Amino acid sequence: MNNELFNKNKYTIIAIILIFCIGAGILGYFQYKERVIPNHSVSPTASSSITSPNPTSNSTLTPPPEVWETYTNTELGFSIKYPQMVYGTYGCSPNKPFYVPLKAFEDNINGIVYITEEYYYDDWDRESQTKTGPCEKNFYSIESLQETPVSGWRILIEDIKSESELNKFVKGNYGKGCFVGEKELWKQEGVYEIRIEGEDWGPETNLGTTTCPLNYTYKVLYAPEKNKVMSVDLGQECDFGTDHDSENYKCYDYEMIDSFRFK
Repeated sequence: MNNELFNKNKYTIIAIILIFCIGAGILGYFQYKERVIPNHSVSPTASSSITSPNPTSNSTLTPPPEVWETYTNTELGFSIKYPQMVYGTYGCSPNKPFYVPLKAFEDNINGIVYITEEYYYDDWDRESQTKTGPCEKNFYSIESLQETPVSGWRILIEDIKSESELNKFVKGNYGKGCFVGEKELWKQEGVYEIRIEGEDWGPETNLGTTTCPLNYTYKVLYAPEKNKVMSVDLGQECDFGTDHDSENYKCYDYEMIDSFRFK
């Protein structure tokens, strides 16, 4: 009787152990599957839910469609084309790439038109002169552009009636040692591109001491029949373009300045 009871209990214990082992094996298999599958390369489908990471300084953006505007100033007598949207200035941390509209700001009294971004972002605290403030969206105005130099273009138009006045214009805007050099025909009939020379230029010219310190790109256009001259400093780098980190990066500066026309 005891042997019969022992045999029954033995088979019951074995069955329990077998069930436990099978269950543990199945559970282990699914746990392994959950660990391995996410490491495989899976192409998302239309129904997949994908969350994009926050943009960083290394992020790139697809540029918007390239649409150009024509700005005409009848009072100052010129026109120029510029793209609607360009890569914007984000002065906060971390950097967030974005595109922003370009805008022309008129100061006809002083013969100046500013072309720059409509707005920018920064966290600069003007009272403490440090980057401690909250990140804010700042819109440019003609007043702010007159007070503080910014990235962008400052197009200056003046009436010029003689070669001596042209030289005076060059000296007043580029340095007392500067003078009018060679003139080359521009893309518009009757308009010349002016090359600036320095009175003290030579093989050992020092930008710190020269009276004509030019180490950046500029454009001076002269229309003698219209008695007008245009000047704009283009800087050392591209002012307007697409995302600098993009493989298809494009600078718009040259197309813009090539479109300039006196009216």
